[in-house]
Amino acid sequence: MMRTEFHATKKPAQLDIEGDLSFAHVSDLHAALLTACDAVDELVVSLDKVTSIDAAGLQLLFAVCRYADKSKKLVQIVPGAASERIDRILEFSGLTSPNCLAGDIAQ
Repeated sequence: MMRTEFHATKKPAQLDIEGDLSFAHVSDLHAALLTACDAVDELVVSLDKVTSIDAAGLQLLFAVCRYADKSKKLVQIVPGAASERIDRILEFSGLTSPNCLAGDIAQ
């Protein structure tokens, strides 16, 4: 299960993601992320309540960073509690974290 909550009135605006950031939910989450990104100039995406993440979820985060760059938006993804899981996927895949991913992430 995955749930999002968008706080457009916060400065910067914030999108909280809760639950599974996985293949099963990437399509729904993609739509929520693009909608939030298009609605504001600055967006913080909080992954603190993410309980699991897989390669598809990480790929979506990379895509959002690229989209924000092309749209001249400022997006910062804060991994919070998901940091360790993201580190493992990055290490396993040999990828480096995107610039918009903040926190204690492997480089």
